[in-house]
Amino acid sequence: MQKLRRSFSKHPNLEIIEGDILSWLPRFNSEREFKLIGSLPYYISSPILHEVVKKCPQVVRGVFMVQKEVAVKLVKKAPDASYLSTYLQTFFEITLLKVVPSTLFEPVPKVDGAVVQLARLDKPLVGMDQQDRYKSFLHKGFSKPRKMLNKVFAKDLLAEVGLDEKLRPQHIPVEKWVDLFKKLMA
Repeated sequence: MQKLRRSFSKHPNLEIIEGDILSWLPRFNSEREFKLIGSLPYYISSPILHEVVKKCPQVVRGVFMVQKEVAVKLVKKAPDASYLSTYLQTFFEITLLKVVPSTLFEPVPKVDGAVVQLARLDKPLVGMDQQDRYKSFLHKGFSKPRKMLNKVFAKDLLAEVGLDEKLRPQHIPVEKWVDLFKKLMA
């Protein structure tokens, strides 16, 4: 950590925080916008990314090293979307920047890493005051990923937003999930 601090000592706008991000980020308050950079452990990537969404109004960009498989999932769109990719893409544009071979780490892990960038959308597709309800809605929508949408939502509701009731959750673009959510909330 000292080497990192020395390397960036001439950057007064950079704060290096050594600690548990799941303890720190929920308590962190800032009136100003900020960027997050870090390496996310595979087993807690999802909870960390959920906390990043909660801070979305202030987080303008996040650049994270994650396991390659996680990075690939985060950038997926319909027809290969997941709950997490859909949720994050409602608030951020996600780009896979670089695959990092495992041989560049010491000790060498069994999997490759990848760097992903989350760039806040100018206007999130769902208001921040609705993000908890939206998250629950998506959990419901993706609760039966192998089932057709008509097993989770009413057929008439799906028809109102122009969704084929026989589609599965992963086939739905983010914008259509948002349309369905807004229809349910109306």
